Amino acid sequence: MKKLAKFLGSVTLILLVIFAYLVAGTRLMVSVTGETIIPAAQESERFAQALRKIKDGAIDDKLYASVPTEDIDEYSFVVLDLSIRSFGLLPCEWIQAGIAPMQGDIALVEADISDVGPLSRETPSLWILAEASKAQTGHRAWIEYYAFGYPTVVDAKTHTEE
Repeated sequence: MKKLAKFLGSVTLILLVIFAYLVAGTRLMVSVTGETIIPAAQESERFAQALRKIKDGAIDDKLYASVPTEDIDEYSFVVLDLSIRSFGLLPCEWIQAGIAPMQGDIALVEADISDVGPLSRETPSLWILAEASKAQTGHRAWIEYYAFGYPTVVDAKTHTEE
């Protein structure tokens, strides 16, 4: 009976360690690896898509200001390159990205991030439509994702915070 108790105690301990690793491993590491300002005229198709999304109300939750004019020369895109790393054995799903808007930002027009699989790395880009005269770098970004059915929010570290 003692041997059975030791065996079951050992199995329980091993299962607890594995479960703790699975839970701890669902924490993603997110960092901003680059930030670029691109005149909207260089990305005319993306600008047209952004205006369409704004007019259709497809990005109302990521709209920070109205579009005063449709003159492409009045706008720029601020592109944030992210690095998302998973060290866990379980996937992180339903990932959404967001930013803390700065003066001149109009909308986060593109933030397509796929699920992050186990032991993997994703490198998505966030495209922010901004007024050309006020476009600036230094945005704070974050992601929200689900692991084990619970939402988690992680702020992205910038290269100066690492």
